Amino acid sequence: MSAGPERRAPDAPLPVYVAAGSNVAPLESLVRALTALAGRFPDLRVSPAYRNAAVGFEGEDFVNPSLGATIGELWARFDRARHPLERIELPWPAPRP
Repeated sequence: MSAGPERRAPDAPLPVYVAAGSNVAPLESLVRALTALAGRFPDLRVSPAYRNAAVGFEGEDFVNPSLGATIGELWARFDRARHPLERIELPWPAPRP
């Protein structure tokens, strides 16, 4: 019989990995988001970023890194912290060069 999922103490260190990306002023947008996250998660790790073509619609290329951090708080608290970063205020539609 399986022991079931591992239980963690609410403040136990929790490794978290997140994919990030933007195709609207991607470098500027990602720098703003990563700066905000680094302020909350001091051990933030960022992979090399890759430029990827938009798929399924006409649009600018995406820039996508992956992020990792170890947090000592509940997943729900991390989840609440990331939601505002998904909605950083940028002009829409974004000005195009």
